[in-house]
Amino acid sequence: MSDKPWLIAAALLITAGLSACGSASQNDHAYDVADETRVSIEQGDLTGVRNLENKSRAWLGIPFASPPVGDLRWRAPRPAMPFGAPLIADTPDHACLQINSPSILPGKAGDLVGSEDCLYLNIWAPETASNEPLPVMVWVHGGGNATGYAGQYDYSQLTAQEDVIVVALNYRLGPMGWFSHEALRDTAETELDESMNFGLLDLMQGLEWVQTNIAAFGGDPDKVTIFGESAGGFNISALMMAPQSEGLFDAAIIQSAGFNTYTLKEAEHGPSNEDDRRGYSSGEAISQLQKDGSLPETAGTDSEAFSATLRSLDPEALYDAYLALLDPETGGDQINSIDNTADGVLIPIRRTGAEGHDPRITSRDIPLLIGTNRDETRIFAMENEAFTKKKMGVLFRPIDKDAYIASGEHPSRLWASLGVQQIADRRAEELESPTFTYRFDWDEQGSFMFSDISLLIGAVHALDVNFVSGDFRLPFLDDKAFFKDETAESRRVLSSRMMSYWASFAHDFDPDVESQPDWPAWSEGQKTLILDSEADGGLRTQVVRETPQDIAEAFIVDPRFINDAQRCEIAGVMKMIAASQSAPTDPFTALSERYCTS
Repeated sequence: MSDKPWLIAAALLITAGLSACGSASQNDHAYDVADETRVSIEQGDLTGVRNLENKSRAWLGIPFASPPVGDLRWRAPRPAMPFGAPLIADTPDHACLQINSPSILPGKAGDLVGSEDCLYLNIWAPETASNEPLPVMVWVHGGGNATGYAGQYDYSQLTAQEDVIVVALNYRLGPMGWFSHEALRDTAETELDESMNFGLLDLMQGLEWVQTNIAAFGGDPDKVTIFGESAGGFNISALMMAPQSEGLFDAAIIQSAGFNTYTLKEAEHGPSNEDDRRGYSSGEAISQLQKDGSLPETAGTDSEAFSATLRSLDPEALYDAYLALLDPETGGDQINSIDNTADGVLIPIRRTGAEGHDPRITSRDIPLLIGTNRDETRIFAMENEAFTKKKMGVLFRPIDKDAYIASGEHPSRLWASLGVQQIADRRAEELESPTFTYRFDWDEQGSFMFSDISLLIGAVHALDVNFVSGDFRLPFLDDKAFFKDETAESRRVLSSRMMSYWASFAHDFDPDVESQPDWPAWSEGQKTLILDSEADGGLRTQVVRETPQDIAEAFIVDPRFINDAQRCEIAGVMKMIAASQSAPTDPFTALSERYCTS
């Protein structure tokens, strides 16, 4: 599921009541093209820009692969072509095809925006070149593998403060990034063309580009940390499973994600049981395309002809087919296609190890920093009639405050258990490299337009990225709904401390920072670093460890829920969280059956 549209959609609910100007122009970063940023790389000469606020340097919109268009659609990325003329790298928002929901890109909400020609990257570097190569941090954006782009966050503040190079990668999204059919495999030109994980292959190509070229920007190709949030984090764990990515990165930071994959059968044909559905398959999309007349009713036996037909298909027709598959009862305007899949080409077929352990978690012995936000899923209840009521259609009020808080607590704890603690346990038992865990707790948004935002969303999914980047813009909301002037200084302090931890990990593969609380590896007492402002306890370590069984039992006896309808809703969320981690869902299916009686 990664951060599939049920959670994305929940996050979008805020927009109805909180979007004012719909942009963050008051915080936009000002860049000027600067001749002194001129560098030469394998593709040719290019000139970047300077940030006028913090004087960092950047190169925005560098192609790292040939455009995956025409006959290259649904193939592994090919190397980038030479520039020809010198490149002015000042365009950060090359975006891959996506439904503009949330409306993070120019254009109407819900439109198909972006381009198939989208394999570009952005680089940020400190103001002056260092005498020694700097560690490299490669960012992978989130968005359910359906939305987002490399320029969504600006990493100039991180590079300026911490002497690191940051690279942000685009990758193909939705069905352009993950699609499977026998005809595509039959017409493969290389072994990797036979994979269906084209978005992951794009990330690998970007990492290979970094290995070849990053020294020209002052980076050390022998010290690369890949970091990402939500779907970006799941993509990193998938790359850790892929033998072909060996040597492309030396450490990893996974924020609000975990380890999971789909099966190839599921990716091509859908789930065997509808109750286990986590997305829509390529085969179901093809059937819809045939139903609406965009493809012939019979695929035929000629793989060459059918693959050519698929590769020439109008992208809008393909996206419309996925949208048509969405459940009409739940609605939504963001596609839900199946992504990272154990296809036996890039990601090995999953084989359960001893005692049911999943060997994918220990497939790469590198330092790992991993964590979640305290209230990942609280927002799910915001427009759920079992938990809230609205005034004037947009002002959300919990029916019962304690029940509302409980609604997000149990699924969020389950996410931390499955997506952090059990992973740290396994890696500490079997690997030499350390694992460090964290929980992000900041929830000081306060009230906005008579709604208590701190209560409604808390330390919500993806909020940590603003603090790690130091970029407090929100592309489709009014920033002041989240980030008020009165919290500016405490936010700056927490952000600075988080950037120092993340950068220390990139520098030394150990997040300890002088003058800040020690952050021990999980093997040293199973302690987690809590990240919060001084007003709410500050930075501290504590043991945060519980099993799915502990959480299920606590859920059953939690007196804060006021009726079984509320328990039914949250049992379903917990089942989705378990499925998102490729964990057993039976205990949560049983809870749903217990409480969902009507």
